[in-house]
Amino acid sequence: MVKIVVQNCPACGSTEYKKVLAANDYLVSGESFDIMECNNCSLRFTSPIPDENEIGKYYKSDKYISHAKRVTSIFDLVYKIVQKFTLRSKRKTVERIAQEKSGTLLDIGCGTGDFINVMKQSGWNINGVEINESARSLAEENIGKTIFSQNDFFNSEKK
Repeated sequence: MVKIVVQNCPACGSTEYKKVLAANDYLVSGESFDIMECNNCSLRFTSPIPDENEIGKYYKSDKYISHAKRVTSIFDLVYKIVQKFTLRSKRKTVERIAQEKSGTLLDIGCGTGDFINVMKQSGWNINGVEINESARSLAEENIGKTIFSQNDFFNSEKK
């Protein structure tokens, strides 16, 4: 498997960051992922990351609830209930950090668009990027707006 070590903070470009925790994927791959925190802007990000040819497999599992609409078990139902609370908490966190109640938000890896939909309903101008085609389709259906694929997003940036 090819993994890419992130050299610069994706938000501010700083090369100064530290590992703050390891996140284990118990559901799909069984792998552990290092979470880094930028010393300059406090953004947390995964490094190393799977390359673009490998990353899709992590999201194609039927067990990956956040890319599905269905509720087929008590676990799925509990997940959806907890998700409502966490999405509200994430919105409040964004508003606190941004010191704004509205603005423009880009969600890279937006899944089925649940978070950006909450932000849209709160008056934010939203955009999303999602590599998984089925999740991207669900997001577009949920929010009524085109979600970029990874290639479309990066190609639009070059124009």
